[in-house]
Amino acid sequence: MSRNLGPVLIGLIVLLAVLSGSMFTVDQRQNAMVFQLGEVVSVKKTPGLYFKLPLVQNVRYFDTRILTLDAADPERFITSEKKNVLVDSFIKWRVIDAKQFYVSV
Repeated sequence: MSRNLGPVLIGLIVLLAVLSGSMFTVDQRQNAMVFQLGEVVSVKKTPGLYFKLPLVQNVRYFDTRILTLDAADPERFITSEKKNVLVDSFIKWRVIDAKQFYVSV
């Protein structure tokens, strides 16, 4: 009986590792893009638990909230009149279509 217990436990551990590698979750604040061998297979927009093929498919997440990129220090520019100007800038954006965003960037 104890001889059969070792391979059964190893098999269970391998099975759990494969199952955990084949599931992913999508949060309500993000989109998930599923790739298969580098090619976009699908885009998951609704929150929930999804399945994928382990070692063949991978998932990349994109945030759908409004994102901000703010410069830490103002930058110095020279105008056409040869005067120095300090510019403090920021950018706000939101990813609506994750596939189009990935292809464009």
